[in-house]
Amino acid sequence: MSVVMDFLLRKEDMKAIKKELDKLLVITDHAPRKKSKRRAIVSTYDIEIEETATTAKAAITAISGQIDTAIKGKFRTKVETVLENNSTKYDDL
Repeated sequence: MSVVMDFLLRKEDMKAIKKELDKLLVITDHAPRKKSKRRAIVSTYDIEIEETATTAKAAITAISGQIDTAIKGKFRTKVETVLENNSTKYDDL
């Protein structure tokens, strides 16, 4: 019976060692690579989002400047107000 118990205990010890090694492998190798890839993707898309927002803001500003002077009254005021408010939102991106 003692031989069987020794074998089972060694088997449990090996499972614990394997589990610890797997954990260390994830911490030291797999996780840093995944985090690095994630940071690269985030920084790439941050740049693209900023470029798109800048282009959109420039387009809105251009449209605002091209509004026909024949448009008068509350409608023109409302359009100009909305364009001004929306163009400032692109700065937050």
